[in-house]
Amino acid sequence: MLRRHLLGLIRFVYPSGLLLFSLSAPIFSAQPQSLTPEDSDAILRENAILLSVSLSPLLLGPSIPDPSDLGIEFGKASANKTSQAPTPNFLRNLLLDQKAIWTSPLHISKHDAVWLIPFAATTGALIATDPSTSGAIKNSQNLISVSNDISKIGAGYSTFGTAGVFFLTGSLLHNQRARETGILGTEALIDSSLVGFALKYAFGRERPYQGNGQGLFWQGGNSFPSGHAITTWSLAVVIAEEYSEHKMVGVGAIGIATLVSVARYTSYNHFPSDVLVGSVFGGLIGHYVYHTHHEQESQTGKTSLKSHLFPTSISPYMSRNGDHALLLTWGL
Repeated sequence: MLRRHLLGLIRFVYPSGLLLFSLSAPIFSAQPQSLTPEDSDAILRENAILLSVSLSPLLLGPSIPDPSDLGIEFGKASANKTSQAPTPNFLRNLLLDQKAIWTSPLHISKHDAVWLIPFAATTGALIATDPSTSGAIKNSQNLISVSNDISKIGAGYSTFGTAGVFFLTGSLLHNQRARETGILGTEALIDSSLVGFALKYAFGRERPYQGNGQGLFWQGGNSFPSGHAITTWSLAVVIAEEYSEHKMVGVGAIGIATLVSVARYTSYNHFPSDVLVGSVFGGLIGHYVYHTHHEQESQTGKTSLKSHLFPTSISPYMSRNGDHALLLTWGL
């Protein structure tokens, strides 16, 4: 019994450790590689079988594929691999994103007044009228119930799941755009979540159903801004800008984000000002992430975006002894 529990623990912790290790690997590489095509191919094949072997205890049980099945000689690529300059990684990108976001007020110019003044005025007006507007739906139980169901579209498992679907689809079908949408969508979601949590803690605003319903600030609440709105809009903007030539994709993404945001008000979970600020901040974060990290296509039609956090390809694998697994390939 003890041995079975230990084996189960190892089969969970070991692959998890690999994923945590991958967080420190470079995600975006814009610098040319000083490797020959033969060396690059050997590295890709070697990384693929290493991960396949490492994940086999989780996917297959005791049996693991034999490296010789793919004709790989370990050490061949490493012997020819030359030293390379350090490249940015996913965690570093997130830190740089946060730095840019939190220092953005220091870089406001007079041109920003075109949208900043109306936004500030509208937010102030909504805060002043929040108690009355939210009180109007306090007893609308049917509306609140339906709105809570709609709000689930913007929950974390839905938004991160959507980004994951884009990434997996792009990897399986070798669609670079879909894969990039998944990567940048995930980055935007993490960035917006961090900003949302920080602002909620800083302002401590009560929700409509808390206290006297006035939405008082600095009372230990977590209403301002709306977390659903800020994350949903960040992902929606990334999707819309990735597929900017397909207008209906952008309309659909923005439409869903709008629906979720309105539902956060009509579900009696947030005040209108919470929703407005969350939506605007989320859209700005998604716009920043896309335009900062999006890789333009070269004249050859190929993109230079490379992720060492996410596998470059996913394909089925069957060893000679009949074991089945998914072969994840990393281009390290």
